[in-house]
Amino acid sequence: MKAILMAAGVGSRIGNHIDQPKSTLPAGNSTIIGHTVDMLMKNGIDAHVVTGFMYECIHDTLKGRKVTFHHNPFYKVTNSIASLWFARDVLFDDECILMMDADVYWGQDLLDLLLASEHDIAFLADPLTAAKGDLCFRTENGRIMEASKTIPPEHRNYESAGVAKVRNSVLPAFRKYLEEMILAEDYGSWWQQVIYKHLDVLPAYVVDIRKRFWAEVDCIEDHHKLQNSLLGKE
Repeated sequence: MKAILMAAGVGSRIGNHIDQPKSTLPAGNSTIIGHTVDMLMKNGIDAHVVTGFMYECIHDTLKGRKVTFHHNPFYKVTNSIASLWFARDVLFDDECILMMDADVYWGQDLLDLLLASEHDIAFLADPLTAAKGDLCFRTENGRIMEASKTIPPEHRNYESAGVAKVRNSVLPAFRKYLEEMILAEDYGSWWQQVIYKHLDVLPAYVVDIRKRFWAEVDCIEDHHKLQNSLLGKE
């Protein structure tokens, strides 16, 4: 099993406060990306990290860990779909592929839930943060019917945690749509939109993570809250 971590972005919402990729910020006694890679390694999952902005810092942060690096040299003018495309050779032959944003802090309990999902495509998602969440889902019986940042609050069921599982049974179709979007120069899409734009043929479901600890670091306040929680200050 393999995991692809998207870590190429500039992090514009936090950029005025830090001089490093946000995935390399402290998380307890580790870093956000270091914690994730260590967890993956403990579970026998090969970590593939796609870098771009300040890639040397990410390499240094993960020094000593068994990681395969890929590089998106166009990170300034593309979104994360391009990062996934630069790691496209990973999208073959495994039981399943995990894909995730590298700025998400999550733990073993959530990994266990994700791997246990019976669905071919599954996203970790929290219903308790949907009202004020960033990227949210409208679902029916757990199936994602719509994914957007602009779904009206009354129609949101879940907030996406930015972590997904895609089984090998649907990887050929997933690769096909990824290539089609790249050929159409759809460079501004997120990696998740390979699925979101094709939900009719790539049915995706949520894995409910309510009342479980996770955090996505978009702004400096997110990081302060995460670090305080991990260090027992809240």
